[in-house]
Amino acid sequence: MKRQRGYWKRFTLASFIGIFFLIIFLGCAKKEAIKNISNNEETLRDKAMTYCGYMVRKEFDKMYELEYPLYRKNVSLVKYILKVSNPKVGFQSCEVSDMRIKGDAAETDLKVKLRLKVPGAKAFDYDRIITEHWVNIDSVWYHVPDKEVTQK
Repeated sequence: MKRQRGYWKRFTLASFIGIFFLIIFLGCAKKEAIKNISNNEETLRDKAMTYCGYMVRKEFDKMYELEYPLYRKNVSLVKYILKVSNPKVGFQSCEVSDMRIKGDAAETDLKVKLRLKVPGAKAFDYDRIITEHWVNIDSVWYHVPDKEVTQK
């Protein structure tokens, strides 16, 4: 009987130690997952701000490099520049105001200040919020123009 009691004491002690380490490891895994999510948000915010900077400076060739790869495969740089450049509209400033990430897809709200040039009238500034779409492929965020259907 004493032998059996000693066995159960050791078994109970080993179980508690095992559960303790399991809780510690799960806590670390949770912290790592939270760290990855915040890193993902930070990466997307940086990419969106880079994209904004290119819009303001009218660096359309650099914007093109941030576009979704399937889009770039189907649309040449020349066609892209003709599509996005508009001499009557100029971006004066741009900043990311909100982000929503759902898995490998995301939306960013950009607070932009536009300068509109109307023929025969004085140019005026216009504030607006625009929503841009992004997709994450192999840990790299790409801009999705015109809400293209994305497939990996």
